[in-house]
Amino acid sequence: MDAVAWRYPGAQIAIVRKEASTMAGTVLSSYTKKVLGEGTPVITVGGVHPEMYVYPNGSTVWVGGMDKPGKVLSGERDLIYVNQAEQISLADWETLLTRVTGRAGNVNHPQLIGDCNPDNPTHWIRTRAASGALTMIPTTHKDNPSLYDRAGNITELGKRSLSVLDKLTGVRRKRLLDGFWAAPEGAIFDIFDEATHTVKPFNIPKLWPRFVGIDPVGMYTAALWGAFDTENKILHIYREYYQPFGLTTPGHVENL
Repeated sequence: MDAVAWRYPGAQIAIVRKEASTMAGTVLSSYTKKVLGEGTPVITVGGVHPEMYVYPNGSTVWVGGMDKPGKVLSGERDLIYVNQAEQISLADWETLLTRVTGRAGNVNHPQLIGDCNPDNPTHWIRTRAASGALTMIPTTHKDNPSLYDRAGNITELGKRSLSVLDKLTGVRRKRLLDGFWAAPEGAIFDIFDEATHTVKPFNIPKLWPRFVGIDPVGMYTAALWGAFDTENKILHIYREYYQPFGLTTPGHVENL
């Protein structure tokens, strides 16, 4: 991203993450300290919570989250880089695609790129890659120059970092240490991922259609209530019912 900004004067670039509030201490910290470095002529606009970086040749790197896209998506971009792409939705990714169509006109190869940690094996990144709609480039910890030197020897920082990951268990170990796209152990429906598929409670708009699904057979009678976000095509499950066998059907109905 930095190389494109220097090579193509006036390039319009964006760094994007799922949530804008998580950027300053993560990806932007790495960008300013490890890429730009001290004494850089690149101007940071926005102080401790940067909004953009302006290069001497007129190239601009905009900053934003998909929760607050603001100026990031207000115009055409030559390059968009998504940090931790596994955290955004397919709808987010496709929205970003519409901003790198080439109309910005400063770079002859407009791109939407990103990095990610392994996630669920049925994640949209994997399925999209399998269809040929995007290119996945597998990397390992040995590709990280702060963890391994050019000769392939682990660094002191690498020893400390990997010793922490070595203490992980289950699906977290498989993903973050071994690099596998793994599902949670014991999951009946292995596409569910708590980090991705749960959100903070919010007031459901009254115009959203509501549904209830009931499973009345077996040791338990269960029900789930859903509200459908028609704009983003997302079904939110907001209430559940789970009661053991023994009540009469009218009893369950009354409870529900």
